[in-house]
Amino acid sequence: MKDLVIKRAYDIKDDNKKEKRVLIDRLWPRGVSKDKLQIDLWDKSITPTSTLRKNFHSNAISGEDFEKKYKKEIENNKNWDGFKKKINEFRKDDTVYLVTGAKILDHSHTFVIKEMLERGCCKSPKIKKARK
Repeated sequence: MKDLVIKRAYDIKDDNKKEKRVLIDRLWPRGVSKDKLQIDLWDKSITPTSTLRKNFHSNAISGEDFEKKYKKEIENNKNWDGFKKKINEFRKDDTVYLVTGAKILDHSHTFVIKEMLERGCCKSPKIKKARK
C-alpha cells in the first residue's frame, strides 16, 4: 500500500497531480479553488461533529479528551467503513493526501483520521492544546 500524507490545502501545488486527494474537513478551505485542489473524495460525515470541534477549539475540552471522543464518533459512524475502504482502494495504486485547511496540524482532527485509517501500525502524536 502507498502512503497516507497529511497536507495543508494551502501548500498544494495544482500542477502535475500524481496522488489521490481526500478533503477531510467539513468546510471547504477558504480562498482555495476547487480547480487548484482537484479533490477525489470529500466525505463530510467522517469529520468531527460541530459541537465536538467547537468545544476543542474553544479549549472547553483537552486534546486528549477530543481525541477519545472523536475516535468514539468514528467508531459509531455508519459511513466510516465505506470511507476507509475507498481510501484503501486509492492506496493500492497511489499516495493519498489527506487534505485539510487547518492552520496548526497538531491542533486538529487530521492525525486522528490518519491513525484510524492506519489502525494497528501507527500511533498519532498527542494533540496539543491551542496556542493563545
